[in-house]
Amino acid sequence: MTMQKTPLLMSRILGRGAILDPDIEVVTMQAKGTHRQTLKQTWDRASQLAHALNKHGIEVGDRVGSFMWNNYRHLELYQAVP
Repeated sequence: MTMQKTPLLMSRILGRGAILDPDIEVVTMQAKGTHRQTLKQTWDRASQLAHALNKHGIEVGDRVGSFMWNNYRHLELYQAVP
């Protein structure tokens, strides 16, 4: 059996994408039309949100709920929650 040296965390996957292919777009449909932002923008916004959550006392193991399925905001939150 083999083990990877680096865990396959979702945050690492997005972070690597933001470095290797920063201009690839995340596209979601919204009520007012299509929203587009790059992997780099998504990574930056998720990082800002992670810092804000930490500043407000949200830590690893805390529960955070979301009803924003299938859009860029949910993806950012999914990446940011510890």
